[in-house]
Amino acid sequence: MQEGIRKNTIYNLIRTLSVIIFPLIRYPYLTRVLQPTNFGRISFATSILGYVTLFSMFGAEIYSVRELSKENKDTSDYLTKQNQIFTITVLTTIGTLITLTILVLLVGRMKQDALLIEIICMPVLLTTLGADWVNISRADLCFISLRTMFFQILATVLSLILVKTEKDIYIYAIVMGGTTVLTGLSNIIYRKRYGSLKLQLGTGTRHHFKSILYLFVLLFSQTIFLNLDITMIGFFRENSEVGEYSVACNIYNISSTVISAVSIVIIPRITKAIHEKKEEKIAGLQKFSMEYILTIGIPIVIGINLLTNQIITLLSGDEYLGAIIPLHILSIALIVVMFGGAFLGNIVLLPAEKERIFTFASLIAAGTNTVLNAFLIPIFGCIAASVTTVISESIILIILLVCGHKYVRVKPRFRWFIQPVVASLVFIPIRFLFNRFLPDTIYMMIDEICIDIVLYYLILRIMNNGFIKDFFRGEEVTS
Repeated sequence: MQEGIRKNTIYNLIRTLSVIIFPLIRYPYLTRVLQPTNFGRISFATSILGYVTLFSMFGAEIYSVRELSKENKDTSDYLTKQNQIFTITVLTTIGTLITLTILVLLVGRMKQDALLIEIICMPVLLTTLGADWVNISRADLCFISLRTMFFQILATVLSLILVKTEKDIYIYAIVMGGTTVLTGLSNIIYRKRYGSLKLQLGTGTRHHFKSILYLFVLLFSQTIFLNLDITMIGFFRENSEVGEYSVACNIYNISSTVISAVSIVIIPRITKAIHEKKEEKIAGLQKFSMEYILTIGIPIVIGINLLTNQIITLLSGDEYLGAIIPLHILSIALIVVMFGGAFLGNIVLLPAEKERIFTFASLIAAGTNTVLNAFLIPIFGCIAASVTTVISESIILIILLVCGHKYVRVKPRFRWFIQPVVASLVFIPIRFLFNRFLPDTIYMMIDEICIDIVLYYLILRIMNNGFIKDFFRGEEVTS
């Protein structure tokens, strides 16, 4: 494996795990202190933030990582293209925040939590100006990873110190918004080593806008899966149910993020290999990606199903037991995501500039998701939302298999799937022993997960798993 791929995969995992671990540390405290109703209000505002972030970035992060990988760094063409993409994100962010303000004043449900939504969403402007994609396009993930970890720690410490009662919901919103501001400011300073970003209008900028639009539509349809369920539950059901489903959905989303974490590292490399018509390199990178997805994803799915009750109860409390069944159902969607969006979509189609196929599949799935939710959520609530997510992700997988299989350059091996499954079976006796002889505490759950990870790794080494062996040796990517 090329050293850069291994190093940046580790950095991106640190970045991803920081966004997972520290919110998990905060969750047990915040869900109990804020109580289901106020936690539901925070979840509703956060779901709005998902849309604001999407419209602000407008698909520019993926587009920039892919397109800039084709250019030689620090050339005039590279810097011009970088400025043009930055201009698009600034314009879309300003337009998005103005639109948000109007909606908050006009829409009844949003008006109820107007101040909360504004506090959480307005700092997105600093995220845009920070332009993390500049670092990512240059394969500089070290600073982003360490910065993310630091500000997650800061947000966690401030939340535990300042949020004392359910009335402190606005203090928590200020903590979240404030850390977003500091995160953006830190990268504004850091990215200056790569030159200053400037607003640059013109025909070239309009050309990028047209290309980015397809990626935006793709990401918009995907965001429906992540946020529309919570938003619609907020409109049709009680705030307490929003809080319950948010817990299940957050665990699902962070698991999906870990599974897909390799894509931001691999996309520019595969794009460059395709641009240079290096078929062996393409096959090697696709092989690495599929093995990563299965090696990381399968134990996550099995672990979630074994520890569902403990995860929900210990992290959120007995008030959120309604999240247990939705989380079991959503774990099925994770299996589908591994083969669909994570591999065929992100690793195969996006670098090949075949996002129209991915976009078409996601739009069909999003439409299905919206219609089913509109009919089923008012009746069945969060269980319906989790089932429609499984159906929607399955639709994406089927369409991508039919339309995108010809772009796959690697032949899957059965051992890539069966070895992680066999190694994950060790989780079952470990769960039995912990359940029988030890108390259910968050510390015991962390100990159990750590033991599971160590044993899983050792079993894969004993089985001579190719991915584990190559990753820790630093072998070069080959087919």
